[in-house]
Order: sequence, then structure tokens, then C-alpha cells
Amino acid sequence: MALLPSYITCLINDAIADGLFPGCTLAIGGRFRLDAAFGRFTYAPWAPEVTPAAIYDLASLTKPLATALAAFVLIAAGRLELETALAAVFKDVPADKAHITVRMLLSHSSGLPAHRLFFDRLLEVPFAERKSALLSLILDEPLEETGRLIYSDLGFMLLGLIIEKVAGMRLDEAAGALVFKPLGVNGEFFWGVSDRPSGAPLRFIPSGYCESRRKVVCGQVHDRNAWVVGGVAGHAGLFGTAAGVRDLLVTLLDIYKGRATVSGLTRGMLHEAFRPSLLASYGTWALGFDTPSPEDSSAGRLFSRNSVGHLGFTGTSFWMDIDERVIVVFLSNRTFPFHTPAKQEMMKAFRARLHDAIRMWI
Repeated sequence: MALLPSYITCLINDAIADGLFPGCTLAIGGRFRLDAAFGRFTYAPWAPEVTPAAIYDLASLTKPLATALAAFVLIAAGRLELETALAAVFKDVPADKAHITVRMLLSHSSGLPAHRLFFDRLLEVPFAERKSALLSLILDEPLEETGRLIYSDLGFMLLGLIIEKVAGMRLDEAAGALVFKPLGVNGEFFWGVSDRPSGAPLRFIPSGYCESRRKVVCGQVHDRNAWVVGGVAGHAGLFGTAAGVRDLLVTLLDIYKGRATVSGLTRGMLHEAFRPSLLASYGTWALGFDTPSPEDSSAGRLFSRNSVGHLGFTGTSFWMDIDERVIVVFLSNRTFPFHTPAKQEMMKAFRARLHDAIRMWI
């Protein structure tokens, strides 16, 4: 942390003092490598201090880092295609959704709504039947504006179910075997199963209070739609360290640049994945990854247009500048003890300032 310029450490410490989050970790990679940690697990003065080994609920970083990458490996292996339609994977798909493809799910252009509170209905279903019930609930949802980019949790829930069907294993197992093990980060990621994971329990950072569970959630996935199906879903459920996310992204960048070869993930697939959608006039999404918006991007003003990243609801994010070889991973629990719209707006402004400060330094 001593290597960080004072204006960056002050920016982060001011955010902690303002109550945006009690602590955080920062990992930088690419042409410069650094790991830092700030604050405490919670706001209590006796709470443990955060270290770079802290494990955070990555929330929607699950989408690009687990679900999308697992889909890319299956595509490269010929077991799935970007143009594979739902009707080719599942039976009795409604006519209005039969045409939805893997590409549309990855690029948030399926027309499925952004979010629905399914968990309360799924709690009434026997646990073993909840995944199939979730599929039915998603397929029963009316489509919104087809062809327009609508960031959709439902689309990635559906994509996770497709991966499980094609791979013949649960999504966490598929991500481990197809993605994390080949990339050499198998021990850096965890899943928020319904019961608290047994591995390294003192490293898990609490994400906040959950009204449904009536407790502060720690080691369980914060997202209730993921929690109700066992903590493993296409849109949320992945936990990890900032260094683990950084190291995974470094390897992806090396594959993209042709400096590394990893079984299952091809350079051509990553070039396709990181290219903004043809519907970019309506949004910034590539395949599973976001790209910087022209104005008010969380990546700030100094990341190149040839960058990819993603945000997580709990206060997590990463941005990777492909041209400049700069990777910034920031993990926090800004939902602790509660999520508020005001804190969400504060986080948006903070992220942009942080990325600008780091890019001015590097």
C-alpha cells in the first residue's frame, strides 16, 4: 500500500470515512502489479482489518468471469454455438422466446427484463425442483423491447442453466473444470452456497443485512435469486479475492494478445467477446463484458475505448484496458449494512474518480 500515491490512498480512505464501505481491496495488473487493502470487515472498531487475502461476494462479476467464460469454452469445443437458440436446448420453449440465442443472452439483447424477485416463489418449491422452476419462471416472463440492449439478470440465469444442460454438471463445477483450472486460478474463487463455505472462513467479508434471511450475510451469496437455488447461478454466486480476479484477467489479456495459449479459451473467441455489440448505439455491451460508455463511465475518462469491464452490486468491479495493458480490480462491501440508492450514486462517482486517479498515475 505504501507504493500507492497519497492522493489515491486519501481518495479511498475518504470513501471509508464517508460511510460508502467499511473496507476494500485493490489489485492492479498488466504492466504494473500491486495489491492493497484498506479499512475493516465492518464499521465496528473491533472488526478485523481487511487484508489482500479477503474474499468478497463478487455479485455480477459472476457473469463475465464464470458464466460467459464457461460458455466460450463450450463454444470453442463445438458443444455450443453463439447462434444456438433456446429451442435447441430446452423443450417446450414459448414461441416468443424460441429464437433467443446464446449471443443474445451474452450481449443483453434478448429482450428479457432486467430483474425479477423470483426467490419468494421459489422458496415454496422443493429444493431439488427449484432450478427447473426457475427456468419456467424466466420463460413465462413477457419480453420487453426485443433487439434493444437491456442489462438482464434473467438472461444470465438462463445462460447458466444452458451451460449446466450442455456441460452435464452444475455451473460451479463447469466453471472450475472449464475455466478456473485451465487458467491456473482454481483455488482463488469460491461459490456462495446456501451454507457458509468451510474454506478460509475468517477471510469472508459480510455483504450486508438480508431481510429474507433475517441476518447479516457472510459467506452466502447476497443475491436472493441466487441464494434460493443453492448459491450457484449464472448471474451471481461467485466469491473471490481482488488478486484472483486480477490474475485471471492477466491471463485473458495474454491470450488475447497471443502471448499465452490455454486449453479451451481461444484468442479468436476473446476477440469476438471483447468487441462491442453491433447494437452499440443502444448500449455498451460486448459478449458478457461491458465496454466504457462515452460519458459518465465507471471506468472514468482515461481508459481507452478498447477496454472491457463489469460492475457488481455489492461494490465490486474490474476494468481492463487492452491497449494500455492496465487492469484495475476493486472489491468492497458497499451494501453493508444496507443498500441505499444514495450509496449507489456515491459509488458510481467514486469508481470514476478512482480509475482516473490510477490511470493518471500509471
